Amino acid sequence: AQVLTSANSAGFTPLHQALKEGNPNNVRLYLDLLRECDKPLQTKVLTRANSAGFTPLHQALKEGNAENLGLYLDLLRGCSPELRVQVLTSANEAGFTPLHQALKAGNPTNLSLYLKLLRGCASELQTTVLTSKKKAGFTPLHDALKEGDPANLGLYLGLLKGCDKFLQTKVLTSENSAGFTLLHDALIAGNPDNVGLYLGLLRECEKSLQAQVLTSANSAGFTPLHQA
Repeated sequence: AQVLTSANSAGFTPLHQALKEGNPNNVRLYLDLLRECDKPLQTKVLTRANSAGFTPLHQALKEGNAENLGLYLDLLRGCSPELRVQVLTSANEAGFTPLHQALKAGNPTNLSLYLKLLRGCASELQTTVLTSKKKAGFTPLHDALKEGDPANLGLYLGLLKGCDKFLQTKVLTSENSAGFTLLHDALIAGNPDNVGLYLGLLRECEKSLQAQVLTSANSAGFTPLHQA
């Protein structure tokens, strides 16, 4: 137990390090050993954050190795629902969750693997993950619109389309600390493809939700039309 949970001065555990170095054989050997350990130890290893507040899942998403991420997510699927909740909702001091990390890293393959796991989770967990906010009030969808990768945004919106109306409304009407909605951010980022994808989803929503999004004003009183 002590060996598996040991950390260096930066808070990197052996699992953080294995994912950072990127050798799938080493990651597989480590995860095979972890799979045989008791649940408390698995929990400790999978939720352990380094000095930046990043768990091994953050690390896997940051490094961009799809094979290693797949190995990690396979292990996570076999864990208890409670542990999956802990891992998927983990955040550093700035509120940076694994989904924020996946969108920042910009790797569509890794994002697709992550969203596939999330799609199979309970609706309550999906709600927590999709509406989580960083300190400035940015949800993962704010980040998807700002990062400018239409492929990643399309993957995210594909998941959102399959969610219930309550969650869609909660996500699409979210605002950051300055009152900026997703549509404000999309227009500020200036990527026509992303604006088109977002408006395509909004077009499929109920009229009342469309009205709420299109007329929302930020703290300066600007609606999305002002921003455009």
